[in-house]
Amino acid sequence: GFLIRIRANIYLAFQTFDFNKNIYNFAVVFKLIYFNFFIFSSLRLTGFQLPSPIVSTGSRLTLWLLSDYAVSGQGFKAVYEALPSYTCGNPGQLLNGYQQGSTFNIGDKIRYSCSPGYVLEGHTTLSCLATSTGTAAWDFPLPYCRADDGCGGTLRGQSGVITTPNYPAEYNNNADCTWTVLAEPGDTIALVFSDFQLEDDYDLLEVSGTDGPSQWFTGPNLPSPIISSKNWLRLHFTSDGNHRLRGFSAQYQGKIKGELIEHQKVL
Repeated sequence: GFLIRIRANIYLAFQTFDFNKNIYNFAVVFKLIYFNFFIFSSLRLTGFQLPSPIVSTGSRLTLWLLSDYAVSGQGFKAVYEALPSYTCGNPGQLLNGYQQGSTFNIGDKIRYSCSPGYVLEGHTTLSCLATSTGTAAWDFPLPYCRADDGCGGTLRGQSGVITTPNYPAEYNNNADCTWTVLAEPGDTIALVFSDFQLEDDYDLLEVSGTDGPSQWFTGPNLPSPIISSKNWLRLHFTSDGNHRLRGFSAQYQGKIKGELIEHQKVL
């Protein structure tokens, strides 16, 4: 593993990234967070898409590389630097998109757009805001550009249903779908699965936007209900080139902060 320690927040940017995409080949980034005690938050990265830059919330980052005995890849190359408390750092470039704005300090805004033939999913504008811990952070995750005929999308509204392509029939091989669910500022989102059937270890669902690291799901077991810690949730589904199964169906429902969540049955 690699341990980075600097007396400041750390900005980590990947320049290359190539892992055989399955549950056994991945890099893990551990972020050390200090409140009244030390806790760890982790982020697991795999596949071939260049990850967005990572900003620590403390003076320490640890990277672990894990691989299986089968197919290998080129791995990754990353650079890091100390980040002053008044800056959020570059949130990252978009694949098949454009970034407008070159300063990343508190009060600055970055705008994104996509190349012709692609649709932007997520927020077009990110704002660098001061946090209660005396640092700075972007108010929303980095958006992405998807092909016009691609799966996934940005979902707004009080409730709705997310399913894999072709559900309840089998999903496609080599699928790569991202859904971003957005609620009003200050609200949170509940996600309840009614069906879940993925090829174990090779077809994966990543859910981010909750406390702690991203959650990963695979196989036939129905995940427990998920509640966001922010006003957004992001689901990223990928499948390999072999077996296909039914996929999943999940209902999302927004809730006003402080209210109880009433899970509705997915029809």
